[in-house]
Amino acid sequence: MNISLLVPTKNRQNFINRLIYYYEKNNFKGYLYILDSSDKIQAKITKNFVEKSDLKIKYFHSVGYPGMVMKKFISKIETDYVVETGDDDFLTINGLYECINFLDNNNLYSAANGKCLNVLSKKNYNEI
Repeated sequence: MNISLLVPTKNRQNFINRLIYYYEKNNFKGYLYILDSSDKIQAKITKNFVEKSDLKIKYFHSVGYPGMVMKKFISKIETDYVVETGDDDFLTINGLYECINFLDNNNLYSAANGKCLNVLSKKNYNEI
């Protein structure tokens, strides 16, 4: 899949683990760029988890605000398409294919998006 997902994160190793698990189970064929601004201990734990995955993951550790870190590593991307997404966001594989297909067939557009579903809990943000 000709797409890279940029995922800035900081001290949220459990979110990255869950994200990797999701994309593994959904047979994601693109690249995940984990842009980690975590402290050294958390970064080491996350990097060790990333290295065990069969996904195409590029891990970078750099402390800074998400926009600054993305700017620093955007030149490393080798795919035609890129998405900046959160470490707690899940993109459907079919939706990514539809966006790529749309952009491939509509050269006047430089971006595409699909529908979204927000799921929140009033009691606990980590529980659905």
